[in-house]
Amino acid sequence: MRLLLFLCLPIFSFAQWKVSGYILDEANLPYQHIEIRITQLNLTVFTDQKGFYLFDSIPSGSYALSIDYGYDTEYRKIDVLSQNVNFSVVLERRINFDEIVVYGDKWHQQQAVSQISLNENTIRDLDQTKDLPYTLNALPSAQVQSDAGNGLGYTGIRLRGIDPTHIQINLNGIPMNDAESSIAYFVDIPDILASTDELSVSTGFVPSRNGPGAFGASIDLFLNKLYFKPFALVSTGFGDYHTRKFSVNLNTGLFEDAYNIEFRYSRLDSDGFIDRSKSKLRSLFLSMAKIKKNYSIRCNLIHGTEVTGQAWFGLPIQYFVTDSLYTYNSAGQEKGDAPYENENDDYKQTHVQLFYNHILNKKSNFSLSSQYTYGNGYYENYKADKTLREFGLTHPDTSSADIIRLKWLTNHFLFMNASIETGWNKYFSSQVSLSYSHYQGYHFGQAVWAHLTQVKGLGSNYYDNTGKKDELNWSGKLNYKLNSRFTVNGELQTRFISYQIDGLDDVYGTIHRNFNAWLWNPKLLAHYKLNSKIETSFSTSFYQREPYREDLLSNVDVKKEQLLDLELGIKMQHQKSLLILNSYVMEYRNQLAYNGGLNDTGEPLRVNVPKSFRRGVELLAHLDVFKYLQLDLNGNLSINKVSHYVEELPVYNANYELVNQELVEHDNVDLSYSPNRILFFQIKIPLLFSNHKIEILSLVFNQKWVGSQYLNLANYSDSRLPEYSYSSCRLNFNLPFKYAKWSSYFQISNLANTRFSTHGWSTRFKSTELINVGSDPYLSSTSSEYNAYKGVFPQALRHWNLGISIQF
Repeated sequence: MRLLLFLCLPIFSFAQWKVSGYILDEANLPYQHIEIRITQLNLTVFTDQKGFYLFDSIPSGSYALSIDYGYDTEYRKIDVLSQNVNFSVVLERRINFDEIVVYGDKWHQQQAVSQISLNENTIRDLDQTKDLPYTLNALPSAQVQSDAGNGLGYTGIRLRGIDPTHIQINLNGIPMNDAESSIAYFVDIPDILASTDELSVSTGFVPSRNGPGAFGASIDLFLNKLYFKPFALVSTGFGDYHTRKFSVNLNTGLFEDAYNIEFRYSRLDSDGFIDRSKSKLRSLFLSMAKIKKNYSIRCNLIHGTEVTGQAWFGLPIQYFVTDSLYTYNSAGQEKGDAPYENENDDYKQTHVQLFYNHILNKKSNFSLSSQYTYGNGYYENYKADKTLREFGLTHPDTSSADIIRLKWLTNHFLFMNASIETGWNKYFSSQVSLSYSHYQGYHFGQAVWAHLTQVKGLGSNYYDNTGKKDELNWSGKLNYKLNSRFTVNGELQTRFISYQIDGLDDVYGTIHRNFNAWLWNPKLLAHYKLNSKIETSFSTSFYQREPYREDLLSNVDVKKEQLLDLELGIKMQHQKSLLILNSYVMEYRNQLAYNGGLNDTGEPLRVNVPKSFRRGVELLAHLDVFKYLQLDLNGNLSINKVSHYVEELPVYNANYELVNQELVEHDNVDLSYSPNRILFFQIKIPLLFSNHKIEILSLVFNQKWVGSQYLNLANYSDSRLPEYSYSSCRLNFNLPFKYAKWSSYFQISNLANTRFSTHGWSTRFKSTELINVGSDPYLSSTSSEYNAYKGVFPQALRHWNLGISIQF
């Protein structure tokens, strides 16, 4: 009856005003991403991270404001007369699955100015037939990279120059980083953004979380949003280099007022820009939930398979300027007559997650999360003229042959976390968490083929070793809210690590390594809101982190890393315009920094540097110019230095036999892979609107600049990667129908057809005699004594992508 009365209310006057406000619960916590409608005008918006909504250009009159928060739809009458209207609503909260299940990881996280969140709509708007890092390319301090060159397969992201081994990736608050390498491989969970409802990026101040990886930066993916209405979403995409993408997402909505099921299947295929860097990716996501008034249960299955052509070692630098060799790939070249076509990486990974949440009383929530991950796969290589004994093989007449080897990894990861959040009174709230994880990785290799007959031992393990890692993690957080303007958060995290590696390794021989450590991570964050438009935050964080498998095997004296981080930021917002300025100081002790070398799987090698730092300023600005023009400017200006570095320089004779090891001291050198300048500019022009002021057609142009950087810590001139820039242009077309929504885009990347490399590697050695550098394309002479290896990763020249999705 109320709705009928509201619909009959007259609309009058000619002036237009703004209607805005907050949707909160009894504890003053926001309802995020819920639908707000002005019924008579058929206008819809969604609340943001703080529960804020805004309608522009509303004629004077009386309206029905509908608030759809899942369990029910509330209606409120609003009168828009002769001024802007501020209309906030407080609603009773029933347990909301996506907000409670990840509450521990979102706990007051939004108060740090340096933390950036993307909601579901923004993620969809940035969608392209590329991997997750490219969605984050517009962030102030982001650098993205692709081994294959076109954004699929092995991709990565760096933030403030912080490398992927120090960025923790979480799926619903559960760590995804590999326990032995600390790297999260996005290629193992293809198209995960198709199931992501919210994404947040933290730099500097990273709220305490569980598992490996968090050391100054994190990326959190939240997949557990509860949809109350059923839908089906079909998406497809095409692009250069025979890129093809297809996904289907089905959701039942909430049925019988208690249950929800979501299903997604995706497949992506591409030949890659670099020769033989193809990707064949498949993924499956299944989620089932039961939601009651005071508790909820959800189970997720995330499965991914990937077969990718190896492009791990990049392009020899001398080929960079040669058109016919610009896409050269050294993988498989040992075969001689023609490259070996199966130089592939083949891996499968399955995650099973279980969440339980319970509202204990009006003040306390209990949450339990667990995960089991299973991974299994190998990479394949053709090796020419190899000593058979190295691979456990024998032959009656010869000691060497061409062989094909498989290097296997089978791993298991078990994780459990329990936490209690309590609101003690209007001033104090707290969270206590306890977690345990166990990892076991089995590494082994087999030679499965030889070009000769009568070879014995094929299929047997020529090395095998096991890594076992246990972690016990406790954290406590306390939040003090003096008033609506001033808040202080304090955190203390304690981690105990126990790691053992035993067995036979193909590089290091017989290995037996034990590492145990207690690690402490205290943090403090203060947030002050000057008024409705200006807020500021200050934080100080101390991190300790353990070395990982390759660090422990390559250096018996490796030390744990330490980081002291200081952040000061200010955020100013006026209507739809936004300005964020953030300054940071990151002081390291014994940082494990990239030294320029690679291991046999193309992963950069790391060494302890006693003292190093990152100091810089970040900018994020968004401006609505007039009515039909949106400008974005993001950037980072920084200094990234190592106070003193001792280079271990090997000395070889003409037969490549090690005869000596020289120590070369370097002072005040740049941290590797750390440019001093990163800038991003974007302009968006809406071209066409519907009768209800919904944007239908828009044009987006952006440009990215990345300053020069060194590929090792020695900073010799030949190891410098030049600065680069690239641009893209995108046309978005969205058309809502009564029972469906059509979304599409057409994007051209690298508009200027520029040649550039985003990353690479460089290492050098000294020789007692002249070396024949023509035997290896990666090798060059820098003087009569010094020689250097260098590889870079060219990115695709001008290329296009097209995407279409239909939601019912």
